[in-house]
Amino acid sequence: MTDPAGSQPVEFVGGAGDTPRPKVWPYFVLGGVLVALVTAAIVLWGPIKAAGRGVGETVSPYSITITGGWATSDKITGVPNHLILTITNGDIRTVPGLTVQVRSVSGQWFLLSATPHAVMDGNDAFFPDTIQNGKSETINLKLLPPFKAGVDDVHLAFLAGRSGSAIERVVAPAQVRELEPTDVNVTLTTLYDKSIPINTPAIWYIGLENTGLVATKTVKVTFVDLPDTVKIDAQSRPAVSSDNGKTLTFDDALAPGDKDVIGIQVTPSAAGTLQVTALVYIDNARDPVLLASGASPVRFIVKVTPAGG
Repeated sequence: MTDPAGSQPVEFVGGAGDTPRPKVWPYFVLGGVLVALVTAAIVLWGPIKAAGRGVGETVSPYSITITGGWATSDKITGVPNHLILTITNGDIRTVPGLTVQVRSVSGQWFLLSATPHAVMDGNDAFFPDTIQNGKSETINLKLLPPFKAGVDDVHLAFLAGRSGSAIERVVAPAQVRELEPTDVNVTLTTLYDKSIPINTPAIWYIGLENTGLVATKTVKVTFVDLPDTVKIDAQSRPAVSSDNGKTLTFDDALAPGDKDVIGIQVTPSAAGTLQVTALVYIDNARDPVLLASGASPVRFIVKVTPAGG
């Protein structure tokens, strides 16, 4: 597998140790002891089979290889990132599913989700799909980095099935940095009619594209020079109105790369040329977002025609 662009490859640490040499057992028993052993074998067949399988995995671990790395090279405090790993089974046996244990020196990396089909238990994830000889499975671990910057590598242990000793260990290097203002970036486009009749609602559309590294939560649109003859409302979705009806705040969660369009209903009550300036803010940012052309602020210039005109 080719590592994701900009990712750092995981580092091999090693699995179980060398296979221990078997002990030499005596081949003579007393009659009474032999009877007892036969009876125990019949009663405890289930437990001995399970324990024997577990011991077999420890003495002769599965042969797997792990490739992959981080989905993005930037690890930012409090911003989720993904580890995308491919596990290839080079063993003649079928791997009966995998448990992945996620650990770190700080203990502050948290497993948010795991795909495909994983059953999570804290920072452990069990992938039930079996992997046959020569086959591979790609898994995606969504991880939340610590809220403190610094070197904090992620240590992963891979177990066959749900328990037992680790059959492989890898380290995913992680240099976590602080969140910077430039990490939050959204570009805007506008779409609206340049001419609207008086007292007739019109829709002004603002297109949003998250071109930054961080997901957004809210969008605030403030009309700084809105005349009293114009009323604005949210269109098709709820928004919180403030500043005497001149500001609308929308809940708009956008992951990096996501796009959305918000509509604002505008109703003018006076004819003439209407020029309105809109400032668009993302989350708690102090500076408004730029248009895709680089212009800021957003300008709406509309001709309001009289009734019957």
